[in-house]
Amino acid sequence: MFLPQGDFWISSSDAGHNCASRNSLPNHTYTYNGCVCKPDRHEEFNSTSIFFISVNIRFPTIPWKYIPPMLGISLMGALVFGSSGILHDQITYSISAEYFTKLKFHQFHYANFGFSVRVFVAEVGFLDTWWVGVFSGWFLARIAVPAMPFCIALKKCLIGFGMIFGFAILAAAIGYYLGIIHAHDYSNWAELGFDHSITDLPPSVRVAYIHSSSYIGVSWD
Repeated sequence: MFLPQGDFWISSSDAGHNCASRNSLPNHTYTYNGCVCKPDRHEEFNSTSIFFISVNIRFPTIPWKYIPPMLGISLMGALVFGSSGILHDQITYSISAEYFTKLKFHQFHYANFGFSVRVFVAEVGFLDTWWVGVFSGWFLARIAVPAMPFCIALKKCLIGFGMIFGFAILAAAIGYYLGIIHAHDYSNWAELGFDHSITDLPPSVRVAYIHSSSYIGVSWD
């Protein structure tokens, strides 16, 4: 449990630095989730204080000293997830090149700088996933960085990244399996195939299952 301490949060395990037993309490103290704490500004703890705690939970302020490490973890998340997107799309391109040449390349046409096809696939993979790392890193860092030393916060965020990866990989595997066992009737996909001039529909459908399932896995986590 994280407790409000001035402009940031501390975990209940770390709250002993600012909390005391009920028998040795000075004036101007209050109880929060069973822990008695001192307000930084020594204001009386009344209904107004409760209101401001509620507001801080919904709209927390972030001290400037925490911004650089939080942005650093977000940037690291962008690089890690972007790199995983590159590997992901290299694999799925091997399953169905048409899914990229007829669909994804048009979606990310602005990133085509005339390099080889595999390089373009890597660009698509990065652009498709980097933002997941940014948001994941930011929200994980927002919780961890103010509550614990940076080395521990970084470790916790890496564990969070690993959990997200785990769900995404599991979901992608399920999507691949669903694509494999898909019925031989692809009539529901015929219009999509016709609109995009896809000649080999089953592999493209399989990759579509993989990509959609990966997004669901990340969102579910």
